[in-house]
Order: sequence, then C-alpha cells, then structure tokens
Amino acid sequence: MNTLNNDNSPSSNPWYREPWAWFVLSPLIVVVISCSITVTIAVKNADDRVVDNYYKEGRMINTRMDEDIQAAHLAIAADMQFDHEVKELVVRLQTLEKVFPDSLTLEMSHISEQAQDHNIQLKHIAKGQYQAELEQPLQYRWYIRLRPTVVQESTEDLWRLRGSINFSEQSTIRLSSNY
Repeated sequence: MNTLNNDNSPSSNPWYREPWAWFVLSPLIVVVISCSITVTIAVKNADDRVVDNYYKEGRMINTRMDEDIQAAHLAIAADMQFDHEVKELVVRLQTLEKVFPDSLTLEMSHISEQAQDHNIQLKHIAKGQYQAELEQPLQYRWYIRLRPTVVQESTEDLWRLRGSINFSEQSTIRLSSNY
C-alpha cells in the first residue's frame, strides 16, 4: 500500500497554517485594531467647545449683554500687564465712578482646552490698581473676561470687559467696553 500524498488530495494542515487564510484575514484584523485606536482617541480627547446646557447659555446672553452695556455706560477701561519673570499681574482700572470694587475676577479661557481654564482673583491695592500673583507663566492665546467679584447679587453693579491675548506676542493689553 502506497502512503504518499498525491497533489490532487486535500491538504491535512489546519486552517491557521494556510498562507491564504492569513492573506484574507490580515486586512480585517488591521482595520479592527485601527478602529479601536481611533475610537479610544476620540473618546479621550472629546471636543470641549460643545456646551451641554445650550438652552441655559442662550438665556444668559441677555444678561451678558447687560454687563457690556453697563461697562460702556460707566466708561470702564483696564490696562493689564502680565509680568512673567516676577509671576505677577497688575491691572489699572479707569472709570467714571469714584468707587472701585474691592476685588476683581479675571476669567481666563484657553482657546481649545477647557481643562486649562482658570480664574484669577485680583486684590485692590491702590485707587484703581489691582494685583495678583500668577501660579505659572502663561503661554499661547487666551480669551479673557474681567469683572468685579460678586459679593451680593446686585445687577446694577455688574459689568465686564473682554478680549483676547496671545502671550507669545504680547504681555500687556488694554480692555475697554465692546458695546
């Protein structure tokens, strides 16, 4: 009896040892791995600029416009100087009012990463002059909003100044009413 394999007989190798099986499956495996990596990156680095409570934000637009109008009515302007060597921020506030707020809040919004947003509390050190220490040197572009620190909810005293600054190009900025 002859035990030699003929070329016409089927192969006795398992499927995973056949080169054609891997030739067909390899692109499919690569696509599944690539999709998994892409989904992981998309979930971890979600876009922060999309607001979840858009209805509430839409209702707040009128309040914010009132703050801009109030700043224009009071002719408020502020000169801001960021000193990165000393890690200090100095604000000189000019207004028609004779009374200055006890403190100011500077809201700094990073242009693309919400996790880097922060508020800086400025203390009143002299007539119209405020000062705060910076925790770290600032870089890149930021949106900034300056407003009095709210102690009580009196809407007639609320105002805001806003603008943007690119710390790569400048360390001083003048804010005035945008209305």
